[in-house]
Amino acid sequence: MICAHGARGGSPAAAAHAAAIAERDLFAEVRACCIEGRPGLAETLADLRAKTNLKDVRLVPFLMGAGHTARRVLPRIVAEAAGEGLTIRPPVGTHAGLAAIVADLAVAARRARDWTPAQCALLLVAHGTPRHPGSAESARAHSRAIAAGGTFAEVAVAFLDQAPAPAEAVARVAAPHLVAVGLFADHGVHGEDDVPRLLRAARANAVYAGPVGPAPAIADLIVEQAGATYAVSQAQAASR
Repeated sequence: MICAHGARGGSPAAAAHAAAIAERDLFAEVRACCIEGRPGLAETLADLRAKTNLKDVRLVPFLMGAGHTARRVLPRIVAEAAGEGLTIRPPVGTHAGLAAIVADLAVAARRARDWTPAQCALLLVAHGTPRHPGSAESARAHSRAIAAGGTFAEVAVAFLDQAPAPAEAVARVAAPHLVAVGLFADHGVHGEDDVPRLLRAARANAVYAGPVGPAPAIADLIVEQAGATYAVSQAQAASR
C-alpha cells in the first residue's frame, strides 16, 4: 500500500506509482490510498483483505519527511484500522536516493537554460512544521548530499511552515541564477501553486522545476522502502 497524505481528489502521483509497480509483478497486490481524500486508508485496507486474504501488508508512506504526519497521524490511523499483519515502512522522502532524483530535475532545468553549475543555485522547498523536527530533517539531508556532488554553486533549503521561508532563503543566495524543486508528493496546492507564487515574489529569474513526487523514478524508491523495517511499529503506535 502506498499511502499519501492526499486532499480533495486523492493523490494522482501515488496512483500512478502504484500502477507502475503493479506491472512489475513484485507484489501480489499494489494499492494507493490517502490519509485525506479517496480512496481512504481504512477502506483500501478492508477491501484489500476482503478480496485477497493477505497476511503481510506493507504500507509505504508517500510522504516527503518523517514528521508529524508520518510519526503521529499515520500510525494512529493504522493502529485503529489495521489489525494484524500490517507494517509501516519508512516514508519515501527519507530514502537517500531521493537526492539524486531532485538533482536530476534541477539539472535538466538548468541545462535547458544553458546555465553552468557555477552560475546556478538549487533551492529545495519543503513543507516543514514546528510540530515535529523530523519534518525538516530529510530536506536538509538531501540538500547536503546534492551540495557534495558539486552540480550547483549553492544548495539551500526553504520551508512553507517554518523558517527559513522561501523569500528568506532566496535572499541569501549569491548565484545569479536559481532553480527550485518542491519536496512535495503531488501537483497539489503546495507543489503546483504555492511554491511558484512565492518564488516569483522573491526573485524574478528563479525557475521552478516542479514537485519531485510525480517523477517516475520515485517508484523505485517505493519498492525499496517496502522492503525496509520502519522504526515505529504498530505496537508503539497503538500506545500513543
